[in-house]
Amino acid sequence: MDEGRWGVAVGECRIALEALTKGEGYKTEINQVLEKSGFPDKNIKEFRKLIESLKSFTSMRHHYQEKEIIVPMGREDALFSVATLTTIINLLSRKLQKSIH
Repeated sequence: MDEGRWGVAVGECRIALEALTKGEGYKTEINQVLEKSGFPDKNIKEFRKLIESLKSFTSMRHHYQEKEIIVPMGREDALFSVATLTTIINLLSRKLQKSIH
């Protein structure tokens, strides 16, 4: 981000999200942590929706009338993506630590 490569930063967030959500259905890394988190079921459902929304936002491609167009990503988009992903990872790592101990 220091070099002003906002689209690359957003793309890297997408790659990180894909790694965290790799797997089938509820067997992903994130879902395993969420199941042990102590969150109520409603919160887990909403957290999953948040993650899916961030994945969609960071895809950097949007479908419009069967054509793919590249959506330019600016500084604000990159800051939003990085900050949101960092918050998600921070929260999940804290929940994981608590479930281990």
